Amino acid sequence: MSTNHTQGNALFGSGAGGGDVPDAAAAARLLAEAGDERTRPERLRRIAEALGLENGPRLLRRSLSATEAYRERMAVLDAIAANPAAPPDLLALLLLPCRDAFCRNPVAPLVTLEAPDFLLMLEDDAQRHLLRSPDAPRPLVALIAGTSREAALAEEARLHVGTAGEIAGETGDAIEAVRRCWRDHAGAARGDLREAYAELVELGFLPAWPELQGASEPSPPDIGRAECLERAEADRVVARALDPATPPADLAALVEHPGLYVRLAVVYNPAAPPDLLSRSAGHAYRGLFRRPVARHPNADEAVLLGLAGDDDPAVRRLVRRHPRATDAVVRAAQAAVLGPVDAPRTSPPLSRFVALLRPATPLKVLHAAADSDHWHDRLAAALAIRPNTRRRSRRRPLEALLETLTGDGNRVVRAAARERLRDPGGQFTW
Repeated sequence: MSTNHTQGNALFGSGAGGGDVPDAAAAARLLAEAGDERTRPERLRRIAEALGLENGPRLLRRSLSATEAYRERMAVLDAIAANPAAPPDLLALLLLPCRDAFCRNPVAPLVTLEAPDFLLMLEDDAQRHLLRSPDAPRPLVALIAGTSREAALAEEARLHVGTAGEIAGETGDAIEAVRRCWRDHAGAARGDLREAYAELVELGFLPAWPELQGASEPSPPDIGRAECLERAEADRVVARALDPATPPADLAALVEHPGLYVRLAVVYNPAAPPDLLSRSAGHAYRGLFRRPVARHPNADEAVLLGLAGDDDPAVRRLVRRHPRATDAVVRAAQAAVLGPVDAPRTSPPLSRFVALLRPATPLKVLHAAADSDHWHDRLAAALAIRPNTRRRSRRRPLEALLETLTGDGNRVVRAAARERLRDPGGQFTW
């Protein structure tokens, strides 16, 4: 057992059964100390580490309701997160498990004055979690909108109600604004919309409409291969990268070549080994490299698993159809559409959005989507939940879930939830 965990047990006491049982007097003293602005920053740091922050904010967040002891610890950590004396690096660690307390901290709007690189201390999921709160400090929201290297995250910040305001007008105008926003958003999605439709048909989430029947055909011709073959006629290096007789050691050097089409040619080499395919899949020009990697006959299970959750529906389809795709690979590619809501995603998940809107989507999935840090999931939940449905949830009542979403930090999610409460039987159309 680690020293810090032992300290945590000592601070809260230990029961005869071996579990942590809070000592009321000790807990009260610690809570007062954690919230006292006179407490030194290093003391606040030691308290937080002793109470489990050393295990990582994600692990701590997942175990919030595990025991009464954890709830007592969270009260202390919330007090630290709201304490103006807490140093910026500690606040960055506490933001994910203690977001609301962080937003109450009077120094939160000014934290970048003391720590200009504060946002660099936060991972993208912590920034998304912050944007869920309507009380997120406006200077931080504006900074995310203006400086985030992830386009979807910057867009989410620009949709924050604290900076963009409510969607105004009558209720009918609100849902039209939601529809217009989603159309614009979906139009910027990575991958062809027809590819997303084809994926949804293949997975049984949508019917095969005759006018779009061609979308379910295999992916369009591979333009990258044709370009590499054409360049190989005049460029010996590209020709060598394409040559199946080129030794693997030489291919390993060529995959780092400064020429874009030299590196791409390695991917089209039928003798390229899996490790080089895996390296190529991480290239900055993802759209150019990942489809041919997903097609490559040498892509093994590890390579395919790395591509299974790709943002591009065409890549996911190629992965599912690959001759070497195992059951685990196929399940992972399917889960990218309607799997865990906290899976990493970087671009508009059109396939997932449409799948969540289905009437047959399980209520537990909608509950999870409503609690997602990705605003597309929460928007889909707000549109898909119908309070007057005969389907009964064993968790929070559906009306309460929608009421929660009306207080979301995202102006579009808020408007959609309000409209659903106003018109429970309405159908969302594009």
